[in-house]
Amino acid sequence: MNALNSPPDPPQPPEQSPPPLNPFFRIAIITGGLFVLTIFAMIAATLGSSAPSPALTAFEDNIGWILGIEVLVILGSAFTAMVGDQQDPPNSHPDTDASVDPATD
Repeated sequence: MNALNSPPDPPQPPEQSPPPLNPFFRIAIITGGLFVLTIFAMIAATLGSSAPSPALTAFEDNIGWILGIEVLVILGSAFTAMVGDQQDPPNSHPDTDASVDPATD
């Protein structure tokens, strides 16, 4: 009975959608997943059958390059994403008062 007499809820402001994810973060996530799959493939190649196949031989011959490129892409895209994500400089906070210096108070 109380629900019938209560005033209607005030309109809520529309929720702001979060800013879009930097594309370099997506590249880092995808490359990290490929890195994990490459490690799993290395483990499977080590524990697998001993009969050499052309694909296994090519994989074992190039694993150093594959892992190196993956690590460089992960690091490069992660650092690029972090640099591009700094929209607000660390010294420009609107809630701090520039006239008050805590060191001199």
